Order: sequence, then C-alpha cells, then structure tokens
Amino acid sequence: MSEITIWIVDDEAAICWSLQRAIEGKGMHAVVFSSAEEAIDALKQSDRKCDVILSDIRLPKADGFELTETVSRYRSEVPVILMTAFGDLSTAIRAGQSRIAEYLIKPFDLEDALKAIERALKGGAGRTLPQGDFSLSISETLLLGRSPEIQRVYRDISVAARSRSPVLISGPEGSPLGAVAAAIHRYSDRATSAFLPVIPSTISLPMLEHLLIGSVEANDGAATPQTGLFGLAQSGSLVIEEISDLPKAVQLQLLQVLEYGTYLPLGAAESFPCNARIMVTSSRQLKELVRAEEVDERLYDRLRIRQIEIPPLVERPTDAIPIAQAILARISESAAFTLEAEAWLENTPWIGDVRELRNTVEFALARSPQGLVDVEDLIRAASATQLRRDRNWESEEAAPIVQAIHGWLHEYLNQSDSKSAEKTEFGMLYEDFLAFVEPPMLEELLKRMQHNRAATAFKLGMHRSTLRQKMRRYGLD
Repeated sequence: MSEITIWIVDDEAAICWSLQRAIEGKGMHAVVFSSAEEAIDALKQSDRKCDVILSDIRLPKADGFELTETVSRYRSEVPVILMTAFGDLSTAIRAGQSRIAEYLIKPFDLEDALKAIERALKGGAGRTLPQGDFSLSISETLLLGRSPEIQRVYRDISVAARSRSPVLISGPEGSPLGAVAAAIHRYSDRATSAFLPVIPSTISLPMLEHLLIGSVEANDGAATPQTGLFGLAQSGSLVIEEISDLPKAVQLQLLQVLEYGTYLPLGAAESFPCNARIMVTSSRQLKELVRAEEVDERLYDRLRIRQIEIPPLVERPTDAIPIAQAILARISESAAFTLEAEAWLENTPWIGDVRELRNTVEFALARSPQGLVDVEDLIRAASATQLRRDRNWESEEAAPIVQAIHGWLHEYLNQSDSKSAEKTEFGMLYEDFLAFVEPPMLEELLKRMQHNRAATAFKLGMHRSTLRQKMRRYGLD
C-alpha cells in the first residue's frame, strides 16, 4: 500500500513546520506549499500524489477557496480541509457551502488537525449543497467578532445550515439567540421559505396550543382546517424562543413532530405531516429545567443532539468593539467612538451580554449630539441602563403603574380568548401594549418640551428618527 500524502498550503512557516512534524509522526508523508498558486500548479500535474489537502483560507494571492475550486476540476476525489484565524460568519458559511471535508479555526490543537485528516481520508471529498437564494435580509450585527469563541459559533452555524435536524440554541440572558437561528435559516437550503419565530411567553396559554398545531373546526357542517405554525412553516423554519415557556402538553406535541414528523391538530381525526425545520432557544440551563420538571426529559434528549451554545460576551471581550461599531453605524453613518471609548468597551464586563452592550451604545449616541461617543458618554449610558435594570417595581411609587398594567393585561387576555376570530392572529400583545401606553406618554412629554423634538428624543433616550417614526405611527406629528 502506497504512503498517504498530505499537502499543507500555508504562508506561515511555523504552522507548516508543526503540521508537517505531526503528520510525519503518524507515518504519513507531508508536502508543504507556501502559496495557493504552487499547490494549483502541482494539482495539474497528474504524477503529483495527494490524498488530503490542508489549506489556509487567507493566502497572499489566490486563496483557499480558489484552491478548492481547482481541486474540484482536477482532483475531485481529494478532500480539502480549510483553516483560518480571521473568519467571519460569511466566511464560515462559504466554507460550509464549498466542497470541503472540514473547517478548522486557528489556533487549533495538532491532534484536532490529525483527527480531521483521518476523517477526511475515510469520508472522501465531501459534497456541495444546492445554492439557495440568500437575499433574505437578516441583520448579523450582534454576531460579529473575531474571537476563537465566536468563530466556533460560526462553524456550528455553517454545519447546522447544511443539516435538517432540530437545533437547540443556548446562551446567557441577553445573548443573540434569535440571530443564530436567523443565520442558520438564511444560509440553509430553506432560505426562500418561511422563517417563523414564536415567543410563547407573549401568548396566552389557551391560544398557544391552537397557534402551533392549528385545529379542524366544524363550520356549517363542514370541517374547516385552521392551519397552525407547524403547518405554515412547511419547508421553512420554525423557531420557538425559550422552550421552557411551552406548557408540557405543547412540549409533547413538539416531541411528536421531532420524533415522527407529524402533528395532530385540535379536533382532527388524523395526523398531518410537518416538514418544518425546528429550532428552539433557551437562556436557562435545560438540565436544571428537566430536573425541575419544567421541560420534558424526552424532548431535551431529542433537542440536545445538535446544540449551539453562544459564549457570554464577558468571555470574549474583544468582540465588544466590532459589535458596538456595527450598532453605531446602523444608527448614524458619521458617528464614531474615541480610542478611549473603544478601550472602555473592551474592558467592561457586559453582564447583560450583547443586549446590555446594544442598549448602552444606543443610549450613549442619543446623548452625543456631535456623533463622537466618548468614555463619559458610555459610562453615563451604562449607569442609566443599570439603574433601569435594578429598579424595584414593587416600590410604593411604582404600585399604581404596576396595578394598571396588570389590569390591562387581564382584560386583554380575556377579550382575546373569547374571540375565536382572533385565534388566527399571534404575537401582537407587546405591540398592542405599546400602542396603549406610548401615545399618552409621548403626547405629554412633547407638551412639556414645547414640541421640541430634539429635546424630547434626548429625554426619552432614543434617536430623533425613532421618535419621528413613533409620532407618525400614533398621529402625533
């Protein structure tokens, strides 16, 4: 049997040397190329033996993707393993959609590289999935970063996008769980189909089961199907945010979908097929929720087969700057941070994760009329958001407001449960609540500020364009 030959393509001599020693230590032969061009020329020579190619993505001229395309043309049987230290989500997805066997994130253990080579030798060159239409506009701002931790999330998203299995997305409170689900859908072959997120905590319990599984109702003697989200999400993706907020009965319906690919609408005599891609999120430890009997153990066992865990922002502080810069750019093209502000962003422990970072940046910009956000602006914004987080809503001062909210919510849920026509609508409670409380607040504040919109926006802690949109929505302009 001829000796196995591994090609290493990288412009960093130290990496090539380390990989070569590790590969030869396993009894294989290693050939080193310092550029993609050299490897491409060698690929065109049929007498140059090659069993696996291990290549960096970022190379001086031609990159790892161009090398992969050449492999497809001249040596389609040769598996390619790509490596990168500077990945972003689009790079990870492009790698996942390319004809590659593995995607390694630098720095990696040599043992991981050897295992990847072993898998590539067993599995062959890999397959390219059909390309979908990825024009769906989903912001990936909150997933930005260059830390090894977020790079692993990118790789997990890429792998999940190529799969059809359910995904459990977990992370601390305030982390971008929904953004991960959106990215998986966007880069999958379901991108042109429905993407339906549902937040169970915003829906009354009587409506929740009806919303998900639908029903078959008698209407003038004829059975009329009312399609739920399991049916509406066919060929698309259904995202259930905070799985622990699902009642046990609905969890069992979800388990049936995952186990058998079918669901039973209310009043139906037979099951319906469900081809939806199911993704669920949780900001709480599911193991603890299973012990507390809040989450069905069988459902947990089914979901944890493919899990993506978002590391807390406090564990990847270097990611705070690109996220904050992207948030700033979305609000104002001319806004910027001072160098001292960027250093503060990176050195601040974001206990509230990306959500707290986003609130702080937006709050600071609203109070920086020149568009240059300094350390003092961020500190004041962080203090203000911290005060809001720590405020005691059980105080005597807040009691009338809390009581009014409880009364409004009770009446709202009673009315929505009693109107069967409203059962086809979902997810509007929060918007309806804002429409109830925002107009009188904005109207009163505008009067106090003598209809000075800049001063009103400053007092509210929002951008003037946001205030204009709200005034237009409520007919206050």
